[in-house]
Amino acid sequence: AGGRGAPTPCPGSERRRRGIVIVVIIVGAQMVDTDRWVPFFPNGMGATLQAAATLNYAFVGYDVIANAAEETKNPQRDIPIAIVSALSVCAVLYLIVCLVLCGMQSFDDIDVSAPVSSAFVHYDMVWVASFVNVGAFFGMTTGLLAGLYGQSRIYFALARDELAPQVLKQPGTCSIWCGCVAACLATFCNVKLLASMLNIGVLLAYSATAASVLRINAKRNCDDTGRRSFLNSENFWLAAVALLTMLMSRGDCFSSALPGVAAAALVGVVSWVALRREYSTCPGGAFRCPGLPVTPMVALIANIYLASKLSWHAWLRLATVSLFVTFAFGVFVVRGFSKESRQVAICKTVHAAAKAAGTQPGVCHKCES
Repeated sequence: AGGRGAPTPCPGSERRRRGIVIVVIIVGAQMVDTDRWVPFFPNGMGATLQAAATLNYAFVGYDVIANAAEETKNPQRDIPIAIVSALSVCAVLYLIVCLVLCGMQSFDDIDVSAPVSSAFVHYDMVWVASFVNVGAFFGMTTGLLAGLYGQSRIYFALARDELAPQVLKQPGTCSIWCGCVAACLATFCNVKLLASMLNIGVLLAYSATAASVLRINAKRNCDDTGRRSFLNSENFWLAAVALLTMLMSRGDCFSSALPGVAAAALVGVVSWVALRREYSTCPGGAFRCPGLPVTPMVALIANIYLASKLSWHAWLRLATVSLFVTFAFGVFVVRGFSKESRQVAICKTVHAAAKAAGTQPGVCHKCES
């Protein structure tokens, strides 16, 4: 299963990093001046949302938990608990650190190159700044190792399902490949460029995941001829939600009233889908999404909204990379394997996962015979 039995990357480093964050919060709280929190959004809510879109990579890495699902003894119980608890704890810590930092210094005096350590240096607490730098080192190390593990696990799974070149079917080869790509990107690319590509790529991946949950669990409502009309398909509703969300985010470029109209229409579409469309988690599914269809639709709206706040440069880079990936996929995968072969390979994975989880596959019938 690729990484079965592999240890968690640097658990000791993770504990040190969390300890350093707690020390920063406790010590920094002594120098907080709450008057610096007013106004709470000095540049307005729009600038805050744009910053949120730019800094969403702070939450990148938790998908590694999902990537390691096949190495988990009880994934149905452990994976959701791990993701939700990790995200919740880290979100609270992020929020507290930001409040402490903005209380120690005015927001326009913060050194963006080293905001936390420079804030303590400003108060002549060099020992805390050194403590923070050590924590940053451990954080980058564990983040790098976790990212390489998760990415290599994805390539391995794609190769196993005949969606990537078969040379990546060996876990060791996947790790070397990911390490070489990461080293080349770090050597030849600008950090801001990589961050921009990472932001929009992550938001696109999360949006695709939310849309996939809706499509997989939608009941197939057909007309009298046995065909599904376009208006009765998930493609139409997903396209409508994406368009309305982008208009809600950027509609003020055309008309000041357009964002409000788009928001009202979006509420209507979500309400219609929630009340009139039929969704049902496959009975054999090992994982069940709570609150269908509202939960994945809210996630889809949030991710598209944030992605719309990014600059057009980010969208241009996304289009360029997408074209390259599509071309590479067509050359190395589509020409190498037939559609039926890929479907059978995917279904074998689904059946193997269902067997390991003690459930029925439910969604795949290609390899039942």
